[in-house]
Amino acid sequence: MNRFKYRPLTLILAAVFCLGTSALPRLARAAQEKDTEKKVKDLDTELAKQMETIDESMKKLRRSLRKPESNKESIELIEKMEKAATKSRDLVPARAAKVPEAERAKYVENYKKDMDAFIKSVGEMKAAVADGKNDKAQDIYKTLKTQEDKGHDKYTE
Repeated sequence: MNRFKYRPLTLILAAVFCLGTSALPRLARAAQEKDTEKKVKDLDTELAKQMETIDESMKKLRRSLRKPESNKESIELIEKMEKAATKSRDLVPARAAKVPEAERAKYVENYKKDMDAFIKSVGEMKAAVADGKNDKAQDIYKTLKTQEDKGHDKYTE
């Protein structure tokens, strides 16, 4: 008969488990709020805002370039991206402040060259979409994605 009686240790462990699992959603919410704060903090610079615009457009273009019936939407996204990239070209990455003074001018010059190449590719993609060459536009998209990834490696913290 003793095996059916609850032992105090079992009750304590059950209570701790219940309290622990009820705290998990609060911990997850706190972590999410911290990530949101960091994301907003990262967007404090004008360059970060422009890059966010480019990133959002790239994500939408990935889907719209596949469908020729979405070419009008694709061109609007490309123009938005082109405008943001042009503004970004004239800004200085925050990481430049961490580059030694002697190398900083060259670092910024390389950034501008990379942005010029990106803007040129965006223009090529715009022309391809305007001509209805969605396959070519998708290839250019892959090139842009590679340029974007390499740029993030070089110029972001």
